[in-house]
Amino acid sequence: MGLDPASNFQFPISSFQLLSGHHMIDIDPGDIQRVLVRAVNWLGDAVLTLPALEALDRRFPQAEISLLANPWVSGLFEGHPAVDRVLEYRTSDVHRGLLGRLRLANTLRDGGFDLAVLFPNSLDAAVLVWLGGIPRRVGYPTDARRWLLTHPVPGVSTMPGPHQIERYLNLVRALGGNGTPSLRLPVTAAAREIAGRVLTDHGIGPGDLPVALNPGAVYGSAKRWPVERFALVADGLVERCGARILLIGSGQERSILDAVGARMQHPAINLGGRTDLRTLMGVLERTRLLVTNDTGGMHVAAAVGTPVLAIFGAPLPQADHAERAARCALAMQRAMEDVNRRHAARGGGAPTTREHTIRGSQATPTAASRWRTANPCSPRPGATVHPS
Repeated sequence: MGLDPASNFQFPISSFQLLSGHHMIDIDPGDIQRVLVRAVNWLGDAVLTLPALEALDRRFPQAEISLLANPWVSGLFEGHPAVDRVLEYRTSDVHRGLLGRLRLANTLRDGGFDLAVLFPNSLDAAVLVWLGGIPRRVGYPTDARRWLLTHPVPGVSTMPGPHQIERYLNLVRALGGNGTPSLRLPVTAAAREIAGRVLTDHGIGPGDLPVALNPGAVYGSAKRWPVERFALVADGLVERCGARILLIGSGQERSILDAVGARMQHPAINLGGRTDLRTLMGVLERTRLLVTNDTGGMHVAAAVGTPVLAIFGAPLPQADHAERAARCALAMQRAMEDVNRRHAARGGGAPTTREHTIRGSQATPTAASRWRTANPCSPRPGATVHPS
């Protein structure tokens, strides 16, 4: 195929019809044998695409679905029932620069794809599938890329409004698919086995109460709750619930995890940089609670069924201090009620996941200290504090 965009462009207006409030794209599922999905680049956003992937798989049940993803999110989709194949988009080496993009385009051309669905809004995502000669290219017409899409989906995908899950789902709905915004992330048997070995190697058995803390976050300190407050909460979980504390994060966040551990009065297990994504999924599935900043791990934990207590944002300057403390303690209490029910049930089935959010203005040192003395969770029978 030449590089003339007109040679692979279809005027989109006639391809849509209005149905139930959504624009429908006139593509016959029987004509689609191979689908390429361009994954988003951030872990949390990648988790939010899972309902759309499942809906796409139901819409094209006979098609092979391949996912093009960056290495740091590709592990999320390996073994997922809606994905038949994962292709890595390695911009740091083999696909770097213009020659690397052309190399990847040739790979896509050889793949014989009939349809490309673009979850990212970037120009790069659209250019790649156009260069790869994929005849049907579906996505939002953002970043001046409308001319590269054969089937642009109307609607602004970047303005405040529907949740991001719905924005991804709407791309598949435009293709005639349907789905609900419920997150389900299956953990493979291999990931469970490796995670089990990791926990066993650190002395955590089936009768223990592992609780994970994720004190890091991208974009620096603006999205991070102070390490001393994470340490206060962790010590309270040990003293009140007999919890075993896991510190999780990437290798680049190791210093933050070390700082939390150094401020704790009780030992913690530092797994920073020691788990790949699939192993992290297995560890989080075994964890009874995740206390976290706004991170990709937050979304992964929620999707595997682990209760999440998430802390968002920088402190607001004017707010009632006592009320903030009480609301923080209440959120922790509710989260720990979930933890205790799940732990007491043992093998009795997964509980309903509940995600609690604390805004930064509520997450004060007094709030953390008050929680430690509020006894928000009753220790399980026979609970002990592990000295090592």
